Order: sequence, then structure tokens, then C-alpha cells
Amino acid sequence: MCDVVLVEDQPEVLELVQLALELRGYVVEVCATAEVALERLRSSELPQILVTDIDLGRGLDGFAMVDAARRIRPELRTLFYSGHAAPPAGRCLGPNERFLEKPFSRLALFEMLDELGVRPSGEPLRP
Repeated sequence: MCDVVLVEDQPEVLELVQLALELRGYVVEVCATAEVALERLRSSELPQILVTDIDLGRGLDGFAMVDAARRIRPELRTLFYSGHAAPPAGRCLGPNERFLEKPFSRLALFEMLDELGVRPSGEPLRP
């Protein structure tokens, strides 16, 4: 089981967020597309949280992916992030959802995860 499924289409951002999470002790599974993340959510145990960029390039965006995932896993907690200052108009965040504006600090990321009740299950890595 992993703590975090991380969905990001930009390899350099994926690497930075993954490293920050793993240094803190989170067990992370990375997915480069929404479709890969959905398949992972269908086929294995529920992670503590799905962390995703909103704009994932081609295919589903982060909101559409989460909407599809909630049909499978209604209790899924989600942390969205984006270079935009707020979620697009018309998208209200639910009680198990949070939003971070890029760029964000590791501290802000960890505070949001803590607010959603997500705790690392592994040992922190040494940098």
C-alpha cells in the first residue's frame, strides 16, 4: 500500500514533489497520466490521498480524473495543485479536497496533507 498517488505530467515537477514527500516518509506511487492513475485506483488498495496537478496535458484533467475516481472510491481524499491562483470558477472543493497554488513550499504541502489527516507510513529519507 502507498500513502500517496502522485499524478503529474511534467517530469521535473513530478520528481520534486515525489522527493519532498519521500524525504518526509510518505510512500509514493507516481503516475504520469490520469488514465494510469485511474487504473491504479481500480486495481489496488486505496491510498491515503491522491495528489494531482489540475492541468495534466492531453487526456483527462485533474478534476475529471478525480470525478471518475470517486465513482470507484467515493471516500478518496485529494490535494489539487495548479499554477492558477484558485480552482476554476464553478469547481467547489469538497470536504476531502484541498488546493495549493504552484509554486508551493514543502511546508505548505505537508500542512495540507496534515489538515486532511494524511500521515507518512514510512521512515523519512535522509537527503
